[in-house]
Amino acid sequence: MSGGYTHITLAQFAIEEAMQRRPGLLHEDARLALGYFKKFCIVGSLAPDYPYLDVTDSVSAAWADDVHKGRAVEFLRGGVAQVGAIADDNVRRRCMAWLFGFASHVATDGTIHPVVNLKVGPYEQNKTHHRRCEMSQDVHSHARLNLGALDFNRQISSNVDGASDVADSDRFDPSVAKLWSDLLLAVYPGRPEPDIHGWHRAMRRMMRLAESGHVLFAFARHVAANQGLVYPAAPEDEYIHGLEVPGGRMDFDELFAKAKNNVLELWGALALSLQGRPSPLDDLKSWSLDTGIDEAGRMTYWS
Repeated sequence: MSGGYTHITLAQFAIEEAMQRRPGLLHEDARLALGYFKKFCIVGSLAPDYPYLDVTDSVSAAWADDVHKGRAVEFLRGGVAQVGAIADDNVRRRCMAWLFGFASHVATDGTIHPVVNLKVGPYEQNKTHHRRCEMSQDVHSHARLNLGALDFNRQISSNVDGASDVADSDRFDPSVAKLWSDLLLAVYPGRPEPDIHGWHRAMRRMMRLAESGHVLFAFARHVAANQGLVYPAAPEDEYIHGLEVPGGRMDFDELFAKAKNNVLELWGALALSLQGRPSPLDDLKSWSLDTGIDEAGRMTYWS
């Protein structure tokens, strides 16, 4: 998986491009969702990793592992069906923005993680090296925003707080929480009910800590490990330049651009599905977020 800061930065750049330079990509409802409820898209871009923040609960980590191992596209199709049935405009658009963020994470991992695997090997056998690679790429991605670490952490914290229940900031927005919980239980049956609000509390705690310093702060999947939690002051060059990719080599900037285009392509498919129109999402196979390989053994974004 990509690091948390890379997911957030990619989602922000994708929103900007979709809204300003891709006029035909999204229908009006989706444009209003991303325009008015951008914070839900940003938080949604972290959603598959949210459960990892609750380090005391093994069931929470299992939910995140399930999403990363497969059926994420099935999750998106279920989300389209549920979001499209919501009558209230504001509720529907909050949920839609969050779903677009979730899709951003799915496309980003499917693009970047195969390259990380080529660099350091499979995640399960090389967790520390994965974290070093992803955290260097986080540092490099963060620099694109021209924000200091403290300002960026405060911006993320503001987005997380803005996605809270207006009646209780330690609880997630109730409509989006219900959508998320319903989809997890439908797509990955057999586990206890997911603790969405507990994950949100954990994220808020993490971001309050992040606001107390002038450095990038390890969160998302990195929190669940005991090593490799300190971000480097500067990215390690071996993780940024001349990366081996399927069929050649790329610098991380090129890889970032490819991931952004894949996010936008998936958003376009979501928008078509939300309008009830034929869409690539109809027949798209799910891929592992850890490997980028789909149910047919094909590397989705590198074949």
